[in-house]
Amino acid sequence: MISDLQAVEPRPAPAAPWGNAPWETRSRERLLAERRFLDPGLFPDRDRLAQTAAETLLVLRGSDSARLRIALERGMQAFWEYNNHPVTEFPDFLTLRELPDFMADPQFRERILSRVSDGALRA
Repeated sequence: MISDLQAVEPRPAPAAPWGNAPWETRSRERLLAERRFLDPGLFPDRDRLAQTAAETLLVLRGSDSARLRIALERGMQAFWEYNNHPVTEFPDFLTLRELPDFMADPQFRERILSRVSDGALRA
């Protein structure tokens, strides 16, 4: 019986839940859709986009933390400004996926803030 089990090919791993699949396994269309979320060309009002998205994320998370809302808003505003910078091209746009790195990694944050013109976001 053990020899029969060893002869069976292992099943492939189940697909990762939405949002956790490695970049290589995602479709190009889905990647492009994610990149367009903070696209200044599609969403010209930076503050409204950040406020609405932060409130939506907090509702989905079941939280009403004012500190978390402000952190999400400021991060999205900084990403929107980064994406709106003349040097930044569409495929290199930042998304919410990079928000934890922005909050935790000082070098990454400085690289992003170098293209942000709003002094309040840079402080």
